[in-house]
Amino acid sequence: MDSETRQPRSPRWTVVIGCLVAGLLTFAVVTVVLTAVLDPLIWPSLLVSLPLGFATGSAVAAVGYYYATRGPESGVDRRTIGIGIVAFFLVFGLLVGGLYALGQQRLDESYESTYEYRVTLSADQTLENATVYVPVPVEGGQSRLGEQFVESVRYERHTPSVRGYDGEPAPVNFTYDVVETEHGPMLSISADRIEVSTVYYRSVENETTGWNERISPDAYDPSDPSMGVRNDGSFTFTVTTASADRIDTADPFDDEPMLSRSYNRSAVECTFGADSRHRCYEYDGRVYANYDTANDTTVYLSSELSGRNEWFSGGWSGNEYREWVHVELQGPQDGWYLAEGELEVGSGSYRE
Repeated sequence: MDSETRQPRSPRWTVVIGCLVAGLLTFAVVTVVLTAVLDPLIWPSLLVSLPLGFATGSAVAAVGYYYATRGPESGVDRRTIGIGIVAFFLVFGLLVGGLYALGQQRLDESYESTYEYRVTLSADQTLENATVYVPVPVEGGQSRLGEQFVESVRYERHTPSVRGYDGEPAPVNFTYDVVETEHGPMLSISADRIEVSTVYYRSVENETTGWNERISPDAYDPSDPSMGVRNDGSFTFTVTTASADRIDTADPFDDEPMLSRSYNRSAVECTFGADSRHRCYEYDGRVYANYDTANDTTVYLSSELSGRNEWFSGGWSGNEYREWVHVELQGPQDGWYLAEGELEVGSGSYRE
């Protein structure tokens, strides 16, 4: 065949560009697919998928360039090339499918759903003959979390981190019950005496560290910013229980535990998050308090319920709903009081 009938060869730069595009597309596809598939297995999965994607994309570009620039006399076996391409995608598909199945198994094994009910009682001075009622989780007319609270709850007392503080305070003999009231079921917490100690301190610093050092009440100067006051009157009571089923955190109103009882609930804008499931509300709650104390005593009461679904996927992820009723009271009390209620549903991420 003479030069007039020979097919012109493609310019070399078009071959280079074509091979680079093929390599980049391969790199992108492999990296994205492996990142998603490996996410439940490896964190961060991008550190594995990036080098594998780069190696695969580079190989595709190099092999493509090699075959595209071989002369006609080299006798390229197109059938062999086709079989190689099919074999590559078959192996890659099987590998991805196996990793995906393994990842889903890991997700299912790590998946857990839990409810947590927490009550906080905080006083800055001693309370006598104290009884408080706070909202309790209710589901289908019953309060399984309330019953668990009565049977097994233990409190955590928060003590001042001050040098010279005299160790652990005397334990408080709390009693618990779930009682029926005009505002629905409530959790009752009672104690004959809740002794609260006040600790005055001064902040001390040297060249490397700092600490709080106890001082006498007479040495305390409220105008001195290095001095402060703390107490040991803050108590947290918590119970947690696992759910065999996934919790409906996006719409818990019908089938999930909710705190009793809410009044004048209205939708408000959430502080963060724009998902359609994510909604926030405010409402009026009720608490009961009866105790003797000094007129300038401040008591904080709160009742909090949360339901969470969690799983491992490139780190721990999940979603939740959370309800919170809280109030601050001054001086001796005897009666029902208005409390602020907040409800947030559909917070977090969801597995579609």
